[in-house]
Amino acid sequence: MRLQLATPPPPEGASPAVSTPALVATFALRPEPPLSTLDRWVHRLSGWAAILPAVLLCCAVLTWSLGVRLGNRARLMAVHARSLKPIEVLDPPVRAGQLAAVREESGHASAALFEQPSDIEPVLSGLERRARDQHLRRGNH
Repeated sequence: MRLQLATPPPPEGASPAVSTPALVATFALRPEPPLSTLDRWVHRLSGWAAILPAVLLCCAVLTWSLGVRLGNRARLMAVHARSLKPIEVLDPPVRAGQLAAVREESGHASAALFEQPSDIEPVLSGLERRARDQHLRRGNH
């Protein structure tokens, strides 16, 4: 498409004999690339033809819920929750002597634990060796 624009009037003080060339603008109309399926669906679902019925439906359901269901006290459902059973403590309270004995036992048990991962390998290999020896002895009998 070619569009010819009018020439601007000459500035004051310029001679009228000097003419300026006509301005010509060329526009190339390119077709837009086709929209993807997702874009077409988004465009259809975001238009008023889809939004207005959805809004009307939501308003109708909200009105029914607030006006009919909550307004009708006779039809409200009553919730009959069960009460919790009282907690019964059957064991007597722990005495200081019993607590000290449990702490001592846990101290002995924690002393038997490995402190470094490198300490596990010799013990584990010894256990595997003994298990293999016992298996071979049982296989011979």
